[in-house]
Amino acid sequence: MKEKCVDRLFKSISRLTIIVISAFTVASCAIDGAPVGWGGSHRPVLLNEASATFEYDPLVGGYDKVMEAASEHCSSFGKNAVPTQSGGQGVLRTQTFECQ
Repeated sequence: MKEKCVDRLFKSISRLTIIVISAFTVASCAIDGAPVGWGGSHRPVLLNEASATFEYDPLVGGYDKVMEAASEHCSSFGKNAVPTQSGGQGVLRTQTFECQ
């Protein structure tokens, strides 16, 4: 009797482990065009000649994409992107870059 309970427990734990790993795998995939926080990695909040501000999701590699987007934006004005202010609320973060 005890062995059956232990077997059931291990089967339940194995199923739960598979479900949790699957959920994290899906959640960590960036989806182009999806809203930030729902699979999208980043979006511009404010872009002008002096600066660029982005909202991003660090769980899907958003910071790297924000750095790349800021560099592209500032280079269109012949300037370099310099990270200045960062912040956030919950999972989503914001990063502002000055174009210098």
